[in-house]
Amino acid sequence: MDTFTWCLNYLREFQTAQQQRASVSSTQSAPRPIKWQPPSTHGYKLNVDAAISESQRCVGFGAIIRDTTGFVLAAVAKKFHNPLKPKTAEVAALSFGINWATKVFPSFEAVETDAQAVVSALKTAHSYRSELGCFLKDVTSLLTTPPGVSVSYVPRECNNTTYGLAKLALRLDELFWMEKISFSIISAVISDCSI
Repeated sequence: MDTFTWCLNYLREFQTAQQQRASVSSTQSAPRPIKWQPPSTHGYKLNVDAAISESQRCVGFGAIIRDTTGFVLAAVAKKFHNPLKPKTAEVAALSFGINWATKVFPSFEAVETDAQAVVSALKTAHSYRSELGCFLKDVTSLLTTPPGVSVSYVPRECNNTTYGLAKLALRLDELFWMEKISFSIISAVISDCSI
């Protein structure tokens, strides 16, 4: 067999294998995208996040409160004019969000953040001798005000709207929405929800 014939046969085998592979993968269902999930009971859920701008030396915080249908009850975006390390910024966002939520809508039952290390640190924090520790202590004390509130980790895909608010805060000083939510937030919420 000459080289040309061998190459042609090899190419046909490769194309046949690719077609078979494509038909097998098309019959398998694609994994469902991860989205925000509503609170399990008839309560409300607070999501918080932080975004950092090293060039501006500031941090943006975003927080949003939604009900079991995904309806936005209130949202806030606020700039913090102080450079923070990422983990500290996430704890500060948690502190800000809980503090804000207890004032505007105190009956929330769950808090979510996409900062897994922060959730772990809250469960194991014993020493508060650092900047991070001070924020952890603040969050721990804030969680006693609305009793029974849980803090849990969710992947970034479940927290996209809040991250968008945190990034928006980097461009502005503070925005607050209650009852009349801006269209940009509504469209982000629609793409963020699993409902």
